Amino acid sequence: MDSLQIRPVEAEEVVLGKFSEHSITQAIAQQPRHLLNHPSR
Repeated sequence: MDSLQIRPVEAEEVVLGKFSEHSITQAIAQQPRHLLNHPSR
């Protein structure tokens, strides 16, 4: 039982680690660059 519980947790950590990096890159890519180029002031 313990071994079965440990395996999914490790797999989830690896998947979450990869998704976190991918989500960060997506968030940066999705940011509107025109807003960054044109300051609100």
